[in-house]
Order: sequence, then C-alpha cells, then structure tokens
Amino acid sequence: MWKIKDIILLPIFGVHLIISGLKSDRFSTMCHHGMINHSEVVTHVVSSNVQKLIRRNAQTELRIHTHYDRSIKSLKNFQDIKRDVIEVAIEFWENVLLLRQSHTVPSRLTLDRVCVDGATKLMTFDNQLLTFCVNGCVEWTKCGPINIPVSHLNQCRFIYNGTSMISGHKGEGIYRANFILYISSLRTHRCNTAKVLGYAAHCQLEANTDRPMAGYINFCPDTLSNEYNDKMRSLFVATHEILHSLGFSTSLFAFYRDKQNRPLTPRDPITFKPALGWYSGKNGQVYQWSDNVVRTVNRTWLSAFGTFKKLAHIVVLPTVVRIARSFYNCPNLDGVELEDEDDAGVYLTHWEKRLLENDLMTATYTNSFRISPITLAMMEDTGWYIPNYALSQSFSWGRGRGCTFAIGSCLEYMLEQSRGGHPITPFCQQLTSSFHNKNNGLQVSCTPGEESYGFCNLIEYSKPLPDEYVYFVNTNFSTVTLNSEINLGTGTLTNQYPLVKLGGKIALANYCPYHQEIEWEDDVGKSIANTHCHASTNLKDPHHNFKLERFGMDSVCVEHSPNWHLINGDSLFVPPVEGAGCYTV
Repeated sequence: MWKIKDIILLPIFGVHLIISGLKSDRFSTMCHHGMINHSEVVTHVVSSNVQKLIRRNAQTELRIHTHYDRSIKSLKNFQDIKRDVIEVAIEFWENVLLLRQSHTVPSRLTLDRVCVDGATKLMTFDNQLLTFCVNGCVEWTKCGPINIPVSHLNQCRFIYNGTSMISGHKGEGIYRANFILYISSLRTHRCNTAKVLGYAAHCQLEANTDRPMAGYINFCPDTLSNEYNDKMRSLFVATHEILHSLGFSTSLFAFYRDKQNRPLTPRDPITFKPALGWYSGKNGQVYQWSDNVVRTVNRTWLSAFGTFKKLAHIVVLPTVVRIARSFYNCPNLDGVELEDEDDAGVYLTHWEKRLLENDLMTATYTNSFRISPITLAMMEDTGWYIPNYALSQSFSWGRGRGCTFAIGSCLEYMLEQSRGGHPITPFCQQLTSSFHNKNNGLQVSCTPGEESYGFCNLIEYSKPLPDEYVYFVNTNFSTVTLNSEINLGTGTLTNQYPLVKLGGKIALANYCPYHQEIEWEDDVGKSIANTHCHASTNLKDPHHNFKLERFGMDSVCVEHSPNWHLINGDSLFVPPVEGAGCYTV
C-alpha cells in the first residue's frame, strides 16, 4: 500500500499531532547553520605564492577544490554521490559566480594554522602584515569538524618573548584554487536530531577582502543518496550548504563589502575585525553587522485577532532591494525579510519562508527548489562575487504580487486578493484530508510555476497557535469540515469565532497555508514517486498511473475538473489524487 507523505518534512517544530493525518517525515529543516566557534575561524589570511597581480575590479573564475574526509569516502555509494550530487553542486556555483575582488591570484592556495584560544596579533613580516599566534598554534588545525591536511597549511607563525617566530613545515598548498571545500559525513552532536540533514560554514577569510577562502560541509550520516528522489534532496542540501560557506551566513554579515571593496560595517583599526561588538542569539555569538546590511523594523501584521506589531530583520543591501522591488512589483519595498522562526541554525541565516517558499536559501527542503534572482543579488552584495543572473532558475513564488504580499501578513494579502475578486495564490484556504475516501480523492492544485502539484497544507493543530498567526474564523459557528474552504478573518471578532488551531503546516512560513508538494513512499519508507512534473522516474508503473500522467522535462502541471472516476468492469473507483496532474502540452 502506498501512503501519501508530505514533502516538507515537519518534525522540526514538534508538530507530530496533525489531525488531518499527514505523515511527518524524518527530515524537516535540512540546515543547522550557525554556532560558529570564532576561535577556530582564521581571519586576515594572506595569499602567498602569488602568480600575478590583477586589477582591483577585475574578475576571475571561482575555482573550488574539494577535500573529502575519510568519513564520507567510506560510504558505499561515495563515488556515485560525488559524481551525481557534490560535483554537480560545485559546478553550478563555479558557473554562476565570478570573483569580484581578487588582488592576487595565488598559484597555490595555502591556509593559516589556528591559534591556541584564537589569540592573534597582526605583525609586519617580510613587508607583509601577517597574523601571528600569541600562545602558539594548535596541534590540529580544523575546518569545522574536519582536520585540514598539513599539506594545505602555512608554517606556524607565533610570538615568543615579543619576537615574531616561524616554525614547522610549509605545505605545498592547492594549485589554481581560490576556495577549498572540506566535506565529511560525521555523526556530530548537531546530527543528533532527525531534522538536521547537514550544516556548513566558512573557516578562513582572505586578508584584503574578507572573502571566505575555505569552508566545510558535514552531511549527517544516512542523508545522502543518489537514488533519484533522494538524490534531489541530497543535491539541494549540497547546493544550499555550499552557498552558506561561500557567504550567505549571519556570521559573515559584518564582513560584507561594497563594490569598491570598502567594509559595510566599521572596522577596528588595529585588528581590522568588525568593531560593533557581538550579536548574541540562537545561533551563538556573531560579529554585529551595521544597518547598511540588515536592519530591524516594525511591520504591521494583521491576524484574525486584529493588528499586531511584528519585528522583521530585513536585508537592505542595494542590489537585493533593487531586484526585490522589481520581482515583487513593490517600488516602496525597504528590504527582504530573513527567517524569524526562533530556532537555532535557522533564525536570520535563511530567507523568510513565507516570502520565498521554494528558494534554495530557505531553511526547509522543497522538491522543486529554485535559485531566485534575490539570492544571487545577496551574493553580489557580499562584495565578493559577480553572479550570472542568466543562470538563475525560473522562480515564481510571489512574483508580481505587490507590496501587501512582500510586507504584510498573508491574511492581509489574502483579504486584498479576495475583495478584488482575484485568486489568493500562492496561499490557500482549504482544509484538506490527506487520504482519499470512497467519494473523493486528495484535492490538489498546481504550485506556483506550474512545475508540480500539491495539497493545501492547512491543518488543525492540537494546541492553539499564537494569536498573531491565527488567520481563519467561523462565521456561523457550524462544524468545520474537511475539504471545505475556511473563512478568512478580518481583524475584528464581531460575529466571528477565531479558529485558533487552524494554520499552515510549516511554521517557518508564519503558519501561512500553501499548496505543498506530495511524495509517495512504500511500506518500508522508501520514496516511490513525487508530484514534480520534471521527475522522469515518476509513475513508471502504469498500474499506478491513474490519471495517465506524463513526467519529464517537457511536462507542466495542468489543473482539471474534480470527480474523475476509474472504471474496471462493473467497479467504480476514485483516483487517490485529483484536481491536477503532470502532462506534456
């Protein structure tokens, strides 16, 4: 028997108590970014073995060298994962991003050793300003949980009795690379929860630009696979985590620079590190960024209970704002919100799910993930990269939806659309059963972009939601039934009863309901098929292809009328899913 399971994997929020019967998956938040130990991050790394000097504003290719830890090389399907997942993700970013600032191109890239307790001092040596360790170098220099080979490292530079000293072996470095990515599959403490698929960060920053020169990804064991449905999930994790290590990170906000290579956050004149102190949050301590990068603003937030003030952390970088204004069709947009769900590894270090649902840099896996131009704009505004926007992928979520969508609550947007006689896409208001019955199949609709279909993920929770996230009401005090359209609140409770347990299944999206893709699994939990139209492996067995669907790169989602029936002799059957399907047109 096949069972329908939701594709966005929910245990992250502890919401296993779903009355609609949707089965929670073993994966939810795929990323546990953050919690960087700054004593293990090396800044002011000077490129050595210089091959040639280039102009300040010249561009050069991003060249990523990968070093695989034995923990990932020991996986039985390592070669397949390396070829089909990791190398594909790396090649994508090498094609999309050029380096903006690269004062020197090293013939061989070498990294610095980590200092004991992170204690460093800048000193002039051989006419260069270099980092020296106050208390000596640690025995093993790591990048995240991974030991860096000695062949990748410079000699230990340290201070003894006030004198600069150098000792140890100097590694040969990596030829013609400007970023080293260390990759492992270790069962660290961050992998002790089923919701974490992997995590990544930078570990060494270049002296002249603060650009990350090295970073790591740790894939939690049992999350990597090259089987088609799981491979797409693995590819998402790899592509997502690489971008964290390249620059999309709260811990790097204070290091961003403008196009003239000037720091956007003030620097200490002695250490050259950010000078605004520390920001402490769920992700640990990071350097405080300036208001030139991210600002905190008050948003007006409408719920069924009325109007609230909601804090939003918005990216105000110039390219992000310019592209977002055009994308959302909102000339007054002041910035793009970062994720406000207060969960470690998620908060402020991803895009707000409500606004950019299936963008690569939201915190949950979505089968039809895309790289939006807003994410590429973020990488441009780091000051380190020039993106090829022609390679950004077709992204439809929120496109052209206006300022109410981009700034207001989803309830305010849905009311505005309804009053104007327009669809409330990309949100929805149907309370849907996850299993078909003898009269009706699971009701689905096309997702934005028409590359997949899904169910409205409006569900009933076991406990009331926070007042600001209650969007639906009962106006006649009758029983709310499945497969029905639920009334929207208006902000006044006159003759309205707030449905305090109804909300979208994804808390990251501020409990706003939307059509969520579906994945089928067999009795042992193996993925069988999904509702992504481009997945050519879907429904190969004609005995399960009840709607005569066609899957492949030329297929799109087409909505059709409900109440299709299957006839087998004298028997009449209802298909398990109805309302939309994938077809070639």
